[in-house]
Amino acid sequence: MNPPQQHVDLEGAGDDDPKEKISPLFNEVIMKNCFKRMSIEELKNIRLVCKFWWETTLLQWRNGCVVQIRGRRSKERSRSINMACSAQQAQLSVGDFIRFMGEMDADNDPFKLSAIPFRKYHLSCLDLDILKSGRDYTNQLKFWRSFGAQMKNLKISWSVFHNGPTFSRILFEETPELEAIELEKNFYKSSSSYKESLFAQSQSPQFVRNCQSKLSTMSIILREFDMEQLHHYRNMELPLSWMQILAHFPNLVTVQLENIDSDDFYPSVQGFLETITKLRFSSNLKTQNLDVLNIINAKRKAILALSDRILTPLQTLRLPLTSLSFDIGIHSQPEVFREILRIHAATLKQLTVYRAPFTRAFRDFPFGTLLNSLEELTAIGPIFQDLLFLEFTPSLRRLIIVNEDSNKPYELPIGRYINLLKHIGLYMKPEPPISNTDFTLIGDLQLKHLHEFNAGTEEVSCVDKLKALENLMPNCRKIHLMPKYNHSIV
Repeated sequence: MNPPQQHVDLEGAGDDDPKEKISPLFNEVIMKNCFKRMSIEELKNIRLVCKFWWETTLLQWRNGCVVQIRGRRSKERSRSINMACSAQQAQLSVGDFIRFMGEMDADNDPFKLSAIPFRKYHLSCLDLDILKSGRDYTNQLKFWRSFGAQMKNLKISWSVFHNGPTFSRILFEETPELEAIELEKNFYKSSSSYKESLFAQSQSPQFVRNCQSKLSTMSIILREFDMEQLHHYRNMELPLSWMQILAHFPNLVTVQLENIDSDDFYPSVQGFLETITKLRFSSNLKTQNLDVLNIINAKRKAILALSDRILTPLQTLRLPLTSLSFDIGIHSQPEVFREILRIHAATLKQLTVYRAPFTRAFRDFPFGTLLNSLEELTAIGPIFQDLLFLEFTPSLRRLIIVNEDSNKPYELPIGRYINLLKHIGLYMKPEPPISNTDFTLIGDLQLKHLHEFNAGTEEVSCVDKLKALENLMPNCRKIHLMPKYNHSIV
C-alpha cells in the first residue's frame, strides 16, 4: 500500500491560493486533537488522507502518544496486564503488544509503524518483579529488554516493586535513554539484607555504572500511611537510599517530592538535599545544579513549622533555582523564609508558597530581599498582608493570590486546628491584601511587565483601589477581582 501522491484540495484551493499556504498549520491543529481520541486502526486510515499527513502523522503521533500498560484483577483474582495507546482505544495485553511490534519488519509494515518507536510509557497497577518465573513475569522481562532502551518518559503508579533488584534494573539498566521518571504512590518491598548493603554503600559514594546522564526530570510521590496496606506490603518508602538513586542521576534539573517529609518515615527532603551536597563535594562524582524544586507537598498535610535544618544544605549548595515551591509552615520563623529567599534571589523566576489559613500574614514579605528576576508569584494562604512588597519584584508578570488549598488538608480537624492557633496566639481572620494596602506608600511605582493579576475571592469595595491598581499595573491584560456585592471582574 502506497501513500497518496497528491494533497487533498481544501475547498478548491490552488497553488496560488493563500488557503493552500495555511493548510499545513491547519493539518497540524487537526492532528493534535485527533490523536487523543483515535485508535491505531483509525490512525492508520487518516494517514491515507494526503501525502502531507502520511509523512508527518506517524512522527507527531509517536511523539505525543503515551503507551498505557495497566494490570487489573480478574474474577479469579489473578493479574492480567493490558496496554492502551489512548483513552478511547481497546486494550491489548503486553504479550500481544510485543508480538504486534515484533511482526513489524521491512516486508510486513505497509504503514511504516516500526520506523519511529514509542517514547512515552505509563505503567500502573502492576506487580513488578523480573526475578520470578512464570508467563507474566517472563513477559515483563521481555518487555523491558525490547522497549526499555526506547523509553524517554516513564511513569509508574499504584504498582508494587517486589524487590530492590527489580527497582534498580528498571531505573538504572533497562532504560538508558530515559529523560523523565515519575514514581507515583507505589509500594516498595526489599529484604533487610539488601537495604543494609545499600546503606553501607551510601556512606561513601563511588563511581556508578549505568549512569543515567540524560535523565533531567524526576518526580517521586509516596503513598500516605495506611495500616491495612502496610500490613500486606510492609514498606512504603523507597527501597534505595537517596545516595543510590541520585548517584545515577547526575544531571537532574527538575525535581518534585511529595508526601515524603515526615519524621516517621525514610526518606526526607533534608536527606535529599544533604545527599546532593555529599555528591557535589565527592572527589569521584559531580552532581546536578537543580533548576526546579517543588516540595510544596513534601508532606501532604499542612505543616506546623518548616525546620531550620533545611537551611544548612541550601546555604551550602546555593542552587541556581529558577522555580521553587514549598510549604512555609504555620508557626515557622520568618528568618527561615527570609534566608531561603535571599539564597535564591538572583535566579528565582517562579515562586509558589503555601501556608495554612487563619494565621497572621508576614508583615514585611519578602523581608527586604530584592527579587529582580521573579516573574511569577503564587501565594496560597496568609503570606503577605498588603501589596507594598511589589516594589521588591520589578519584573513580575503574574501574581496569583489564593486563600487556601483544599487539596492540602490540615494535620488536625479544622476545629482543633483553630483552637491550637488561638492557644498559641496566631489565630487571625483572613485579611485582604488589597484592602489593607495604602497605595500612597507605593508612590509612582509601575509594574509594566505585570500582565496577569488573579486575586481569587479578594473583595474590593473602593473604586479608588481599582484606580490605584490600574496605575500600578498599566499593561495588565487579565485581572480577576471580586468587587463587594457585585459580580467578579475578569
